[in-house]
Amino acid sequence: MKKIIVFAVMIAVTMAYTITSAHGGKTYTGKLVDSKCYSMMPKMNAGNDHMVKGPNGKPIQVKACATACASMGIPVGLLTKDGKMIVLAIPAGQLSQQMAKNARIKGKVMNGVLIVDKLEVKNGKKWSEVKISYMM
Repeated sequence: MKKIIVFAVMIAVTMAYTITSAHGGKTYTGKLVDSKCYSMMPKMNAGNDHMVKGPNGKPIQVKACATACASMGIPVGLLTKDGKMIVLAIPAGQLSQQMAKNARIKGKVMNGVLIVDKLEVKNGKKWSEVKISYMM
């Protein structure tokens, strides 16, 4: 009987650890940015409209560039308040309409990429969850 109880406790502890590890992590806050344009010109491309080099080499403004890039699959990043960008492991197109919004993300950083469990964006004063679909 003692062996059964010990075995049951070991299974319960293992399951609790597995669930906590898989859905653990912490909450990250910041702004959703286009990882490509932000990486090229951080000070100018943290919003939705971006500055890019035009045909004559002079900078031109592209309206809703971050939205367009996310729609095309360019990875989305979270720009944290301390100026670090963390790339999100998430289908970029699903965030195209959320670009340049403040975000609150629960997840875990693994190998420099944020694995997202839950993502919310701020609309006015209210946080709204963004439902994300994965193939798995």
